[in-house]
Parts: sequence; structure tokens; C-alpha cells
Amino acid sequence: MDKILTISIAAYNVEDYIEQAISSCISKNSIDEIEILVMNDGSKDSTSQKAQKYADMYPGSVKVVNKENGGYGTNITVALEIAKGKYFKLLDGDDFLDEGSIDKLVELLKGKDNDLIVTDIFYYFQAEDRKAHRPCSWEKFNGKSFDVNDSSTKLPISMWYITVKTEALRKTYKPLPSHTLYTDQLFLYYAFMGSKTIYFSELSTYCYRIGREGQSIEKKQRMKHWEDSCIVFDYLLDDYSNIAKTNPLMDRRIEMAYGNLVRTFLLFKPEKKWKDKIKEYDQKVKTKSHRLYKNTWWNYKRITLLRLTGFTTYRFMSGKGGWF
Repeated sequence: MDKILTISIAAYNVEDYIEQAISSCISKNSIDEIEILVMNDGSKDSTSQKAQKYADMYPGSVKVVNKENGGYGTNITVALEIAKGKYFKLLDGDDFLDEGSIDKLVELLKGKDNDLIVTDIFYYFQAEDRKAHRPCSWEKFNGKSFDVNDSSTKLPISMWYITVKTEALRKTYKPLPSHTLYTDQLFLYYAFMGSKTIYFSELSTYCYRIGREGQSIEKKQRMKHWEDSCIVFDYLLDDYSNIAKTNPLMDRRIEMAYGNLVRTFLLFKPEKKWKDKIKEYDQKVKTKSHRLYKNTWWNYKRITLLRLTGFTTYRFMSGKGGWF
């Protein structure tokens, strides 16, 4: 390891955004201490050419990895194999880091040895050219380290918030499925599995873009790619059900994944197909993991209501989805 941080940028047909993503990671004060891997996933536009300009300017720190299109999960797998940084962070090609935050993040990482570093984020509203803080769930933990087995750490932490120690992640990481959306949930799960200590910082780094057409979190995209949600959850459930001891971060991640899967099914108009899917997955969870089944009884209101009513309330809930 000869870098403090590797930033893996997932890049597929993001020619309008990739320069902002890369430049947000570059500072003359820390450029020699970071590695930026632009994972060009078979783009058909000028993404690779625009990224290569930065690789030519900073050959010791920026590398364009041109690969066949395999999807988000394969980007992570390849990047993790070649990463040279002590820590590893993901950045989507249409997102960016907050101005000046890269220097602060590098300084933070140089002073820490935790397996998992959690920092805050901004939401960037593209139509308004405006960024705003998302209310954070760990304000009282700022500046503190915890053992991941501490129940206090059972928080809704997403990919945008974390920077993970590379070697800790490699010990538990398994190659992610190709051509599948929502594999960031698996990445998080493996990162949480491999971590022993976690540190929370009030530093805001990641700027998550809101309002770009075609984003995977949009309602129509979740409906279109519902099978991808099933694939990812099946991976999680199979792994989780075979582990004797988990930690609160892993528990919360799979609970959220299951909640989001049911939410996706509820986005569709009422049909027997979707009701049966919900019942099928609830039975699968009950059979494979009593722990997950029990933990989602009262924490996810719609799942609770469906179970308490023998799924008869499905017809009133379908077509709405919504957060749990």
C-alpha cells in the first residue's frame, strides 16, 4: 500500500459529469496520497477520453480502467483487486465530492486506523443547482470510535457515507453479480462484515446528485428492475442465514434491503403476482433466518401490517410503495 486512499469512480456513459467527479477528488495538497480509479464500464460516449486527460496530467494518481460492460458490481470487484490505497471509497460517475473535502478526508484517514470511517453527505439538487445536508442519524457520535458489535452502531448507513479499510474489505468481499443494479447493498454488507471498529465524523464529503433522469432509485426504474432487487436480496439472505454471529450494521443493512424489496413490490398496481411475491419472500425469510424475520416484525410498519392481517391489507397498500 503506497496511498492513503483509493477512490473508485463508476463510469458508464457519464460524459456530462465525469470531469466534475474526477476534479472534485484532486487537490495539489493531497494528490500524491490518493489513487483515483476511473472504472470505464464499456461507455459508448466520450467518458473514457475525458477521464484520460486527467490520467495524462496526474499519471501517478489517476488511472482509467477500460473494461467490458459488466455493471456496477464488476466495477467494484476489479477496482478492489488493483487498489493500492489503505482505504477504499466509491464515487458514482455522476456524483462528486464537496469542494475542499478531499484534503480534509485524507488528513482524517492519516490519523485513524479504524476499519470503517463514516462521514456526512450533501444532497445536490441538479435542477436548482443547490446542495443541502441530509439530516444525519449519528450526530451524537461525531468524533467517536465504536466497536461494530456495539448496538449503538445499528444505523441506516448507505454507500455514500463510508470509507473502508481496503484489507478489511478484501477479507470478506465476494465478487458481485454482473449486470445487476443495487449491488451497492452487497458492497456495504461485506464492508460491515469485515470491519471491527467504526469512526464517525461530522465532515461532509459526498455530494449525491438528485434529479438526473434514469437514476436507479426512481420509481419507474425500481419497477423496471425489480428482478435485480430480488437477486441482490437473495445473495444477502443466503449469506446472512449461514452466519452464526453478525453485527448490528449487518443486521440493519439486510433489514433495509428486505424493507426496500417489499416496498418495490408495493409500487405496482394490485395484482396476484405481486401479492404472491411478497408472501413468497416473507416465507423465505421466515424459513432461512428467524433473526431477520423477528427483527422486521416491528421495525417496518408495512411488513408488520401485512403479516398481522394475513396479507389481506395488500390491496389497500399496493400501488403506493413508500418508505417504511
